[in-house]
Amino acid sequence: MKKIFFAIVYIFLLSLKLSAQDFSISCSTQGENCVLPNPNVNIEYIIVPSSGWGIHTINWAAGSSTETNTTSPSYFTNYTVNWKNNDNNPGVSKTVTATAILRKAIPNTSPVQFEYSATISRILPIKVKHIAPITSMSISTGVPSTITSSSSSISAPCGTAPITFSVPTPFTDPNQPVTYTWSFPSTWSGSSSSNTITLTPDANSDGTVSVVAKRTDGTVTQSFNVFTSRGRVQNDVALIDYGGNFCSGDSKVFGFTATNATTYQLSASGTFSLGSTFGNLGVFNINGNGTGYATVVANNACNVPVTQTYNFGTGTPVLTGVTVDGNPNNYINYINNPAVLNAAVSNYGFNGISPSFNWTIQGGNGSLYPNSGSPITVNGTTYSHNNAAYAYAYDFVIVKVATANVCGEGGTAFMYLQDQSNMYRMASPNPAQNQIVVELSAMAPPDMLKVIQLVSDGEARVVRTYTQGGNSDRFSQRVGNKVTLDVSNIPRGKYFLNIIFTGNKKFTEQIILN
Repeated sequence: MKKIFFAIVYIFLLSLKLSAQDFSISCSTQGENCVLPNPNVNIEYIIVPSSGWGIHTINWAAGSSTETNTTSPSYFTNYTVNWKNNDNNPGVSKTVTATAILRKAIPNTSPVQFEYSATISRILPIKVKHIAPITSMSISTGVPSTITSSSSSISAPCGTAPITFSVPTPFTDPNQPVTYTWSFPSTWSGSSSSNTITLTPDANSDGTVSVVAKRTDGTVTQSFNVFTSRGRVQNDVALIDYGGNFCSGDSKVFGFTATNATTYQLSASGTFSLGSTFGNLGVFNINGNGTGYATVVANNACNVPVTQTYNFGTGTPVLTGVTVDGNPNNYINYINNPAVLNAAVSNYGFNGISPSFNWTIQGGNGSLYPNSGSPITVNGTTYSHNNAAYAYAYDFVIVKVATANVCGEGGTAFMYLQDQSNMYRMASPNPAQNQIVVELSAMAPPDMLKVIQLVSDGEARVVRTYTQGGNSDRFSQRVGNKVTLDVSNIPRGKYFLNIIFTGNKKFTEQIILN
């Protein structure tokens, strides 16, 4: 019975002694509240035992991290560990637990003897500061709306009417006031430190409106932004053709549409004149052959107009010219067979009426191969070619091109083609005695020839001259397509015969008189 009594007393005394073997757990967070840290902040926790006691073994648990440190047979007086609070969720509490084996050394013992040891745990609950995301933004535009996804886009009405943006107060745990920082385009005006801001935009600029929310006692922020575009007229003015012809004296009805446009101003120029208008519709009268211009200015309250001009060929084809082998058409075109002929009209290619062409040989001797086109018959003549043709001259040929479309006959042009390899030939023998005869291309126009000169080699002096339609010497004459030079009374020797045609086309022959 005595033994049981003494055992109970010993346990009681031991428990009293153990209660004194306490230790503390604290933290140092560089100014942060140990009990309420910010997310993702390293916190230093310190465990210090009561005076005279040392930590022999400590098991450390902080959130999902654990660590064990054992010193034996000696002991240490404190222990330090770092833990990063990495959560930002509402109502999250982290528990920092230190479980230690404490010992107290008996003085003057060698080796060191410990009075006794005991295992004691201390728990320090940590609640991390929390601020929830901003879930939406409301905008008071022409049609009020609520955006539930950040980085979305909206379209706000034009003009300078104020627009109010607001966000709900984000949830905080523990509950804490929130500060707000707004940003918006530099050309807008307004200010606010609350969750609502009223902005006055300029007339037409786009931009992002953004808000950043933060606990007054924390560092973590939440943001939300919306790109706000103004309803300006877009550069997509479309034309609608409501019918009518492009012939002179007729009328065309056009309509115009543009995204966000509320007003349309119509005008005409060139062969167009503007008749009546009905909002975005206009009657355009055609006055002649050429190019008509229909212009629209689309606008709205943003006052950033978009101007669009449409061009249309009107009336019968206006022939602007032809080319021969890519060169301008001359009175005489000297060619090497075949020649490539092209015709061009000015009122085609701007949404104009497609022209057709008719290529024909009008004189001389040659052949013609026009490219096929869309056939059309006007005043009994069929125009079934396009604007290109191939021509051969034997020796000389005249080609005509005529144009037409559904409005009627257009312009015409002529091409005079001379095969330069067969423009003339010398009829007299060389060496010559009494006369030199130059035979010209029989089909060529008489005025194709300009002048024939006989020049002495030694003196470089013109001794005979024939000038077409001008003053020729008495020894030179033309009959039909032959030019004869009398050389019976000039010294014998070497001479040069220069034959010059229209367009300064020149040929030189060496002649020997004996």
